[in-house]
Amino acid sequence: MKNTIMDRKNINRRFLIASYVLSLIVTYIVYSTGGTKNVYTNLMYIPIAIISSTNGLKKGLIHAVYSGLLLGPLMPLNVELGQSQTVFNWIIRLVIYLLMAFIIGFFSDYSRKNREYILNLLTHDALTDLRNIESLKREENHDKKKKTIIALTVKNYEETLSIFGYDFINKSILTFSKKLNELLNQFENIEIIKYNGMEFILIVSHENNYINTDAIINSLEELNELTLKVNGIPIYIETLVGITNISENENVLEGVRQALVALRYAIINNKKRCFYYANLDTYYKNVVDIAANFKSTLALNKIRVAYQRIVKSESEDIFGVELLARWEDDSGNFLSPGIFIPVIENTELINELTAFMINKAIEFCSSNKDAIVSINFSPKAFNDENINYLINLIRENNIDFKKIKIEVTEEILLNKEKAIKYFNILKEHNMNIAMDDFGTGYSSYKSIGEVPIDIIKIDKSIVGKICESKLSRSIVESIVYFCRQNGLETVAEGVETREIAEICKEIGIDYLQGYYYHTPTIIE
Repeated sequence: MKNTIMDRKNINRRFLIASYVLSLIVTYIVYSTGGTKNVYTNLMYIPIAIISSTNGLKKGLIHAVYSGLLLGPLMPLNVELGQSQTVFNWIIRLVIYLLMAFIIGFFSDYSRKNREYILNLLTHDALTDLRNIESLKREENHDKKKKTIIALTVKNYEETLSIFGYDFINKSILTFSKKLNELLNQFENIEIIKYNGMEFILIVSHENNYINTDAIINSLEELNELTLKVNGIPIYIETLVGITNISENENVLEGVRQALVALRYAIINNKKRCFYYANLDTYYKNVVDIAANFKSTLALNKIRVAYQRIVKSESEDIFGVELLARWEDDSGNFLSPGIFIPVIENTELINELTAFMINKAIEFCSSNKDAIVSINFSPKAFNDENINYLINLIRENNIDFKKIKIEVTEEILLNKEKAIKYFNILKEHNMNIAMDDFGTGYSSYKSIGEVPIDIIKIDKSIVGKICESKLSRSIVESIVYFCRQNGLETVAEGVETREIAEICKEIGIDYLQGYYYHTPTIIE
């Protein structure tokens, strides 16, 4: 876009020079054909029109005066007779030239300003007045400089929007963009581009090497310490970034694409920062494919359900089962839940998967009267629709509420008020609640003690090291002690060997789950 503006200025300058030269030529023609008595004076309209339409009102009026004087008092009415023009004659001609320059120049300036206004709307964000991604598309992005491209987003933007609405979020975006600009003012050669929502693209140009990149990235960490106050409401900021470096021969838009791919990976995997590498393109394509193909896969019965037994620690009798979702591909292989579940959890598709798992749990209970069945609930699926659907389906099928156990992860405690609301509803219906993957995430003993749960499932990453790590054993022992003191039961996940099982029994864990006892089995 900058190059286009420069080209336009150069063209206008050439028209300006050409018009002055053309006026001199017209003057020569008028004089050589006998003076102003002939029609050739009208040729002067051409350079006046050219300069007024290309260079605007001011330069058009100046040129009109110049042209009027060229054909003014010094130009004879009749060269052969040596007859001069009357003052009235050449002044009227000058006025006509000025009127012509004014009309053409005025509408030329109006049209130019209108174009600039429309272009500004297209290339700048109306709220922050920062350049937008469209401005990058409109300019040539090869300035022979190495660049670092950083894509930045504010986490949970959509949740904030849904709670407070657009007016509030617009004020938040404006406040945040000002803070971001203030923070980055200390660095040279950095431009902030507004992307979508609360996403921004930072373009850092380097003369030689990728200098100051680490300093810029580290400074962005300061944003995570910010609390924006909007309408008196404190908004806590948590940012995620995707980063890439491009050479002097690469297009900036390609760098933006790479940074956004890295950012999407950071969002999906809840990482604060992610650097782009080539394999991320394949990963991101797979993520998009998963989200796009989920509904058709579900309709084709390719989302399968496996169950894994949970046994009592003392007797090793079966206590219950946990239902697990599996994705079967076209070759009959199963996609790892660690790949597709996080993708689904970041979309509204999680509600469809949850409803599907509820249906399968009810079917399993109907076929296995003594079974206690555990269903996993994502925090985003913990809502009125899914909870009511579960309760109504249990009633319709005359199943004992105590046979259904709900498993949630520690992440749900990030919104403790919402969690307690639904926990209380489940407890009113005599359903047990288990905290899954305990020991690796957000919770603490204090927060666990504030919610009405029944069972703690100790994460397999801790249980798996219980034999060789004194620290892991101490963590498990402290969890078991806390649970006993508070009337909670415990389940050890990831019990894969007899040795692990024996230590878990020795510590006093109530239930055991893992490949040693049962490999997840697809329900046919």
